[in-house]
Amino acid sequence: MSDPRATSPSQALSPPGWARAADFAAILFAILALTIPVSGGVRALVWGWHLKIVSPFRLLLFAAAIVVARHVLVGQPSLFRSLREAIVSWTRSAPLRTAALAAAGTRPVMFAVGYLTVIMLGYAPGAQPFRDFESELLNLPLRWDAGWYLGIATTGYSYIDSAGPDAQQNVVFFPAYPLLVRVVARLAGNSAAAYVVGATVTTVVLFVLALAYVYRLARERLTDDQAAATLWLLAAYPFSLFYGAIYTESLFLLGIAGAFYHFGRREFGRAAWWGLLVGLTRPNGLLLSVPLAITVLEGRGERPVGARIRGAPAACAAIAMPVAGAALYSAFIWRLAGSPFAWAAGHAAWGRHYEGLSHLVATRYGFIASVGLLEYVSR
Repeated sequence: MSDPRATSPSQALSPPGWARAADFAAILFAILALTIPVSGGVRALVWGWHLKIVSPFRLLLFAAAIVVARHVLVGQPSLFRSLREAIVSWTRSAPLRTAALAAAGTRPVMFAVGYLTVIMLGYAPGAQPFRDFESELLNLPLRWDAGWYLGIATTGYSYIDSAGPDAQQNVVFFPAYPLLVRVVARLAGNSAAAYVVGATVTTVVLFVLALAYVYRLARERLTDDQAAATLWLLAAYPFSLFYGAIYTESLFLLGIAGAFYHFGRREFGRAAWWGLLVGLTRPNGLLLSVPLAITVLEGRGERPVGARIRGAPAACAAIAMPVAGAALYSAFIWRLAGSPFAWAAGHAAWGRHYEGLSHLVATRYGFIASVGLLEYVSR
């Protein structure tokens, strides 16, 4: 009779945590080395230090040294075997494969329609948008708030107190997405084109990952075909235009879907990280705490009382993380602007004002009282 405590072959071949970290570092150095011939290297100021990486050979040497040291100490499984198995697992993953197909079937169409519209129809007189390049293909993503996100990614945040409440300032845009764009663009050469292309590619990759999580969520309640149809409907919906723009929508969807997926599986640590990301991505990200809390209340009768009590601290911590993300950004803005809610007050410059739920209820009630309930629900 087999021992239930016996380790499975896959578990026996699993390397220790430090070996996995070494493998990750070696792969990262190798990827950075491969980007240098394309991007021209990385030159950046990091915490007062001038970081300059212009030669791929040192990075490849570091990667090789890490691989050799790792395999001397832990020979099996090898990095190359682990990497091959991971790639095979990813390519065979139904969520990722379906998400990639949905994105590949819709994103090029979106870009092609936008590009052909600009080339064939042009712009209305006096309505030509911002143009930073001679190529209309590079100018295509520079729409709406893209300039704000690229500005933060390029030069960071700024606040001019003397500008007054009617001046638009970049503190209203939360930091997670532009900081991610900054990292990608600097690895790609730190040029203006690198920021635009890097931001666009980043958005599309985030969209694929978000669709994979949406598939997992849908698959918990639907069949494979229905879950796949869900992704295609989401990717083809007209609003999905913003899932390919230099906007936060893809990252926001990824964070929300990831938080709900892991929270529903009681993987509160992972849910907490996704929740923190959501709170750092958009102003309304902190509201994610509300549906997560409702999820706990809905499932309170499905598990014994003792198990619910033991899991309560981790669940509460995960629920609080979206608010914690917004609080972290507010603390940064407090230091920059002198007010933790300068990002909220700044929305007035865009003509947006928070008037509270009482105003919403009062206006709806007044409308119903004037036209009648039947007329209201029929509209």
